[in-house]
Amino acid sequence: MHVGCMGLAPKSHDSVDSIPPMPPGGNLDNKRIGVGTTMYYPVEVAGALLSMGDAHAAQGDGEIDGTAIETSITGTFKITLIKKTDADKPAWFPILDFPLGETADTFIVHGFTETDYLETYKNSPGDIYGAPSSDEGALQPAMMNAYTQTRKFMMATYNISQAESDTIMTQGVDFGITQLVDGNWGVHGVIPKVIFEEAGVDRRRMLAAAAAKPARKETRKLQGLTVEGEKILPLNKDTVHWGYFSQLEQPKLTITSGETVTVEMASHHACDDYDKMVAGDSGMESVFEWSTSVMNVERRGATEPSLFQADGVHVLTGPIYVEDAEAGDVLAVEILDLKPRPNQDGKTYGSNAAAWWGFHARNDKADGTPYYPGGFMGNGSDPTLPNDETVSIYELDPSGEYATLNYMFKWPFLTDPKGVLRNYYAFPGTCVPHDYPGFSSKVTDMGWTKDETRGIEYNFDPFPAKIPINMHVGCMGLAPKSHDSVDSIPPMPTGGNLDNKRIGVGTTMYYPVEVAGALLSMGDAHAAQGDGEIDGTAIETSITGTFKITLIKKTDADKPAWFPILDFPLGETADTFIVHGFTETDYLETYKNSPGDIYGAPSSDEGALQPAMMNAYTQTRKFMMATYNISQAESDTIMTQGVDFGITQLVDGNWGVHGVIPKVIFEEAGVDRRRMLAAAAAKPARKETRKLVPLRESKIRDTRRPLRRTLASETPLPACMPNRCWTCPCSPWTLCHGSLPPPSDTPDLAPLQHDFTVEGEKTLPLNKDTVHWGYFSQLEQPKLTITSGETVTVEMASHHACDDYDKMVAGDSGMESVFEWSTSVMNVERRGATEPSLFQADGVHVLTGPIYVEDAEAGDVLAVEILDLKPRPNQDGKTYGSNAAAWWGFHARNDKADGTPYYPGGFMGNGSDPTLPNDETVSIYELDPSGEYATLNYMFKWPFLTDPKGVLRNYYAFPGTCVPHDYPGFSSKVTDMGWTKDETRGIEYNFDPFPAKIPINMHVGCMGLAPKSHDSVDSIPPMPTGGNLDNKRIGVGTTMYYPVEVAGALLSMGDAHAAQGDGEIDGTAIETSITGTFKITLIKKTDADKPAWFPILDFPLGETADTFIVHGFTETDYLETYKDSPGDIYGAPGLPGGALQPAMMNAYTQTRKFMMATYNISQAESDTIMTQGVDFGITQLVDGNWGVHGVIPKVIFEEAGVDRRRMLAAAAAKPPKVNLEKARKLMQAYDKMTKARKSKK
Repeated sequence: MHVGCMGLAPKSHDSVDSIPPMPPGGNLDNKRIGVGTTMYYPVEVAGALLSMGDAHAAQGDGEIDGTAIETSITGTFKITLIKKTDADKPAWFPILDFPLGETADTFIVHGFTETDYLETYKNSPGDIYGAPSSDEGALQPAMMNAYTQTRKFMMATYNISQAESDTIMTQGVDFGITQLVDGNWGVHGVIPKVIFEEAGVDRRRMLAAAAAKPARKETRKLQGLTVEGEKILPLNKDTVHWGYFSQLEQPKLTITSGETVTVEMASHHACDDYDKMVAGDSGMESVFEWSTSVMNVERRGATEPSLFQADGVHVLTGPIYVEDAEAGDVLAVEILDLKPRPNQDGKTYGSNAAAWWGFHARNDKADGTPYYPGGFMGNGSDPTLPNDETVSIYELDPSGEYATLNYMFKWPFLTDPKGVLRNYYAFPGTCVPHDYPGFSSKVTDMGWTKDETRGIEYNFDPFPAKIPINMHVGCMGLAPKSHDSVDSIPPMPTGGNLDNKRIGVGTTMYYPVEVAGALLSMGDAHAAQGDGEIDGTAIETSITGTFKITLIKKTDADKPAWFPILDFPLGETADTFIVHGFTETDYLETYKNSPGDIYGAPSSDEGALQPAMMNAYTQTRKFMMATYNISQAESDTIMTQGVDFGITQLVDGNWGVHGVIPKVIFEEAGVDRRRMLAAAAAKPARKETRKLVPLRESKIRDTRRPLRRTLASETPLPACMPNRCWTCPCSPWTLCHGSLPPPSDTPDLAPLQHDFTVEGEKTLPLNKDTVHWGYFSQLEQPKLTITSGETVTVEMASHHACDDYDKMVAGDSGMESVFEWSTSVMNVERRGATEPSLFQADGVHVLTGPIYVEDAEAGDVLAVEILDLKPRPNQDGKTYGSNAAAWWGFHARNDKADGTPYYPGGFMGNGSDPTLPNDETVSIYELDPSGEYATLNYMFKWPFLTDPKGVLRNYYAFPGTCVPHDYPGFSSKVTDMGWTKDETRGIEYNFDPFPAKIPINMHVGCMGLAPKSHDSVDSIPPMPTGGNLDNKRIGVGTTMYYPVEVAGALLSMGDAHAAQGDGEIDGTAIETSITGTFKITLIKKTDADKPAWFPILDFPLGETADTFIVHGFTETDYLETYKDSPGDIYGAPGLPGGALQPAMMNAYTQTRKFMMATYNISQAESDTIMTQGVDFGITQLVDGNWGVHGVIPKVIFEEAGVDRRRMLAAAAAKPPKVNLEKARKLMQAYDKMTKARKSKK
């Protein structure tokens, strides 16, 4: 409910039309003018003369059809006069020449086509109604005026410069279309007050005295634990063990199952600033006391390599002995509460060390020079030796919301109390003898000294980043059985150093028990960390936590269905399960004679990341199959659409990838329908810890080019296959030969809504003449020409629609036009990879376009804002999508769950074999009309087909292949076109799949611009100008930025997805056809106000209201790397290091340069902020040029408040190009040194 028209009488005319809005208000039609909003109107006449009306029960931004739900209302208002003579009038008072809104959390600035149309058209005010037909329209000027009004409001209110205003506005202010109907069209800007208020200084001014450094904000003492345990394990030298898990360690506490325990934990980084994190805390002082006369904890991690060669770094409290726990049980540890440990002043700090073991150190620095980790290079006696290792000290806000970067320092050359040189950051508990003002003498009194000639290099004015706190336990687990004592760093089946930020309050961790009593230890607490832990550590802090510890006995009758298969640490929250995969599922078994060899994994043939991903997949697969009693085919398709795979950490030797399974997928299915039966008596499936199977060993070729050349020379093969039934112990599969009972329990869904939320100014419809199939090309004829700023509605077809012609093509003239291929006609001749002899460089996607953008030229950037996406219903008003689990999927790179090889039909090269199996499976999903879920409808194995030209299609390889189904009711259209199947083999169906409900996240899988380097390129591998990113974040509310390489930009789009999880495991999403509306804006290289990141953009960049999304690929520009043979990119997964590890490296370097350019920060600042605040996820593992994305929360920078010398455009500075080969060599060098160090120890 809101007031559409409220305002004051203007001075300029005796009487004015009530429709066009004006400076003193009027017909704003802004749905935000409701209860809780205060409107400020400039007074022009005596008495103000306030009138109101045009009340609305509801209205969307834009007021598209001209009116809201117009209704009559009664309202109550408090009316207050702010006099121009008031001493305390708001700072914005002098600049107010527009109606301003204010809520508890925001200011609302209004801009119109004409700020004061009564002045512009003073002789004929009605001329404002012609504005929409002017050369630039009515909307663009409204946006410009909204910008200028917002700018001047922010500059006046917060006393900031234009540069500060522009950057803060760009990151934090949302502009929306108010109305497009009132002659004087409207755009509003919504300014979150939190941007400025969270800075902690005066709301009105932010810079009381520009020259004076603000006093440090005093923080109140933190509150006590919300939940306190029945037993307490305090922190002191006698309750910790440092750097190892051990079955020989004396228990520090004994409990029974079900008890709650409060545990105090110390950070092993606390001595990075003794005064801030140790001094005055008797427990911390007890742990860290190390002087020339005493060393309270003798076995101090890796400090004494000659004595404790297998030790790591973490201070672990425990172990806790759980009565009655024995090998074969599972220990559940529920995290009830975590709170930081304040120092003697009531403040809490944490440390982040960007050190030699960090992922960032595996590449050159941003300036192109090598990263030098001090004495780790082996020449510590060199007095000129640099050390790029940087420690960042953060202060935790007492509210528990943010950690603020306090100061930074380069790691100095130190000597410990035993006289040993510590010239790089290597050993836990190293105490730094600081010399900043006020630092005590305690550290030097203990006997720690530094090289006074080098001193300590400080940065006391770092970017004031505010990292959102997500308190969690980095290292928690049980003692393993295999070794007496093991290093605390690499994670293992019984847990340990997982470094997963999800292990916080509300999470229950399940660990397999291997020794009597379980022996639970914990430490390495983090105030914040992003997925990836890029620079090697989180914001390491000391905490107190409360845990409920419960034993699940192997003899329990009601133990979980997953119990028999648990050989990894499993997490559970209210909404998800969290599965962990590592480079080696059990490195203690793989390297049982020398466990430290795990540190060499990143330089192995496959790297450390690709095997971690493979193990995360197999662990997730077996977990879902066991927990929900589903088949592998069901697991693969559900996993691909609904499970997100992210990079946990890249630093602990045994690198980690996690899969997050939303419970809603299974719970929303409603009726259990023969699932979820406990199979306690059943022998668990073979342990799935296999390393990634190289394609050359599995005989599955990983390149499409040779395959296509082979097929081009083949003659059609006879189809003579005997019957074969696909049987599943838990799901009925049926072989069809022309008759079959109808599918049961098929819901009769209501038709989907057809109306658009946003409709474009221009439309590009779908038909054979508006699409091109499988390629981007600078030679392709444009299908539509637009100018910058226009909105376009584009129809897109899924290249998988013919998986079920009746459900996704029939009766839709546009779709029928695209897919028509019979013995007499082929509407789209160049049909992707269908004709390899003719189009060997083509991919698979049906792309609508290209769209030519006037004035676009090489060096510009094209911004594509996604305003609306809606599914394309069929003739019955229903919408379907298809998921093909095929030969190119990541799942096909491993054996199946039963241990047998994955067979992708004729792709094996022996299609004439009549007994040839095909494990490729297609799953058809139906989209719920609510737009919330997609439900698994039915599944079928890929049959042996012959196309209308007589070519055998005996595996899923070519786009637009139409399946001649024989289930009841399927039409004869496909067979009439000339498609046939091997009747002796038939089609194997599953009409009773698990009724998974996948949450819909509609997005565009393939969208980008034509590149310059080649006339035509394959649509599958992503490239600098975009293309097949397959990132589920490219949906409504996201703006994509693409670097322009050719005149007109030539934007094409297609491959729409109803849902997809991060990773796109089985090779496709829920592929569906959609219609979308996009606002397309050109950012010229000559624009004065182009974004700070503009000069460095050589990748597709995404932006939402809250984040930036950076994309990294195996090869940043594969068209340059493989310019003579671009198809060679498909062999990248088989290269040393695989395809995933280089993609992660490029995602890191792209994120680094983006942050440095956008916020004008140093590399050291970028690395620490990125490590704590940026999440890296696996985008896709299937497109040849594999993808990793980094998600940057804007709040990190916006909440900093004052710009403080940042955000300056650096357009002239171009960052160095990443040398991937050099990066790989650096990786190998570092790993070799690490291994040597471990060996020496």
